[in-house]
Amino acid sequence: MKRTFSTELAYVFGIVFVARGVVLMEKADFGVSMVVAPAYLLYRWLSPAWSFVTFGMAEYCLQAVRADQRLCHRAILRVL
Repeated sequence: MKRTFSTELAYVFGIVFVARGVVLMEKADFGVSMVVAPAYLLYRWLSPAWSFVTFGMAEYCLQAVRADQRLCHRAILRVL
């Protein structure tokens, strides 16, 4: 029997574990790394105004924006 690997599930687990790691680092007063700092800053900026915004949502939104930028750049390069 062939084993399958769900990339979507791995992506969700990755986002959850990154968010958990950032929360633990922040609670321990270690600070955050440069990789997750933009998402953490976006979360800190939006969460007082909108209580439903979580760090995972901020990370997911930033990843979507980055993916969209890459797709736009590829489309432009194909035209050129």
